Amino acid sequence: MRRGLRGESIEEPPANRRRLGGASLCFCVCLPCFLYALIGPSVAPRKAGSSIASIAGAPIMLDGPARRAVIYAPVAWHYATLDGIEHIAGLPVEGETNELSRRLLRFVFPDASRLAHAPTRGESAIPGDPEAFLALHADAALSWSWMASGLRALGAPVVPLDADPARTNATNMEETWRLLADVSRQRPRFDELARRYRREMNEVIATVPLSGAPPRVAYFYQLEPVVLAVSWTRIASLLEMVGAQNIVRTERFPQKEELMALAPDVVVLSGFIESDAVASFLADPAFRCLPAVRTRRVYREPMGGARMEGLLEEPLMLQWLVEILYPEKMAPKMREKFSRAYEEAFGVALSEAALDEALSLEENARARDGERFARTPENERR
Repeated sequence: MRRGLRGESIEEPPANRRRLGGASLCFCVCLPCFLYALIGPSVAPRKAGSSIASIAGAPIMLDGPARRAVIYAPVAWHYATLDGIEHIAGLPVEGETNELSRRLLRFVFPDASRLAHAPTRGESAIPGDPEAFLALHADAALSWSWMASGLRALGAPVVPLDADPARTNATNMEETWRLLADVSRQRPRFDELARRYRREMNEVIATVPLSGAPPRVAYFYQLEPVVLAVSWTRIASLLEMVGAQNIVRTERFPQKEELMALAPDVVVLSGFIESDAVASFLADPAFRCLPAVRTRRVYREPMGGARMEGLLEEPLMLQWLVEILYPEKMAPKMREKFSRAYEEAFGVALSEAALDEALSLEENARARDGERFARTPENERR
């Protein structure tokens, strides 16, 4: 039975259960930043401002549109899609780069690598050095509540990004964007992107074949140890939308030895697994007898600028899924749609090399029908 964009039946986890964020799995325990409470300097008293609503509906007081936002939670790509990078005062870094200067958005925001470093504990999203945070003069600090106790002790203007466990993944995603739009005062931009999102999602869902057995899909967040998408994850919701069956129907992560019995027809590998993951998976003796390996239906997911999440990239992820799940019935539209989405949203014409990278073309060339994502003479650009 085909489900529409608002028709997901996936249950959300209880509020105290860990969530998977897009294509990555976070195992860190978020401890209170108690050092903030020990620091001498504090944020200056703030004047009365206006109230916006959190995802859960609680009031958030800000002085006005954020002009120096420090973004700890992994939502910078969404924020930049709404408001650009001019009003971002700091981001966490991993190695020597922040999340906007990696992958596809570096072609949209070439100056993102110059953004200040938001102080964190190591390479996490947990707020760190209080003095360094104060030096950023933030007028909004975007974080999850369980990470923000130290920021609140400073009197910082915290914007909590906690999802509502009573809502679906799709609704929480839209509400997150709505909150970011309210923080940046970009509601018209949000409304435009939200309309586009619903139109594009429903157009893809309408192409899903109604006949035949649903493809059985395994989505791997990581290979060692094996971590698969379980029933309440975002990818499970997307698979249901396109008539596929996530092989993990429970809330428990299966062991590697259980995969044979689960027998996936298609395997999708997270964009965050080590490089050359498709070749490694196909060569692993433990996976050799899986139906997906025997037919070479093992694919690396695309990696856009926003982990293939959100109002701009989630419809692209849905398009990619229908093309790998129903290759005989779907025309190859993914490459053109990716290019058009970025041109419409940012006014940027992605090069063919950038599209190759985003579509993991080199790795997916080893997979069945992987050539459908390749460039053609008609769309070749300098």
